[in-house]
Amino acid sequence: MRRRFLLLIIVLTSILFVSCTSDKSTKTIEKLNKLYNESNGYETILEMKIINDDKESIYKMKEKYSHDHTISLEILEPKESQGIIIEYKDDKIFLNHASIRQSISLKAVKNFDKGILLANFFDNLDLVQFIEEKELDGKDYFVIEFSPEDTNKYNTQRLIYLTKKNLDPYLMEIMDENGNVRVKIKYEEFKYTEDN
Repeated sequence: MRRRFLLLIIVLTSILFVSCTSDKSTKTIEKLNKLYNESNGYETILEMKIINDDKESIYKMKEKYSHDHTISLEILEPKESQGIIIEYKDDKIFLNHASIRQSISLKAVKNFDKGILLANFFDNLDLVQFIEEKELDGKDYFVIEFSPEDTNKYNTQRLIYLTKKNLDPYLMEIMDENGNVRVKIKYEEFKYTEDN
């Protein structure tokens, strides 16, 4: 009898813990969705590290997104790519290179993979699978795990680290099918933009 009572207590405590965690996750996603939807978009400086089997490449960029589905990526580093601006609008891509004063327009680009862009994360909050809290470099974060819509062997799972205080993106990790981190994107100076 005592074992049954103890088992019942353990089961009820587990159910209560899971429902509280789920409720907190739901509230966090709702708050994040509200912040995003009440803004006109966002802008941020990012450092992207691409990790291959034998080398790493690092890029620094400025990413801007507005709810009219205009996306802009300006390459800040490496120096040889500095000044290249890639703009996405609907199904068109514009590539501008300031140093050589040339611009290329690619029309009717179908199924462009926006997987590395934060907009893809915000537009797919329904794909969130799990939220946990984690301390990193002395600061508290929510870590959100989600699977992108379009996957391949180098892109099967993502982790997004959001500051607990403001829900600002801090870090995205993109993992391959073996759980190895293939891309790390660290965000600086993130801010939601307001209507003009």
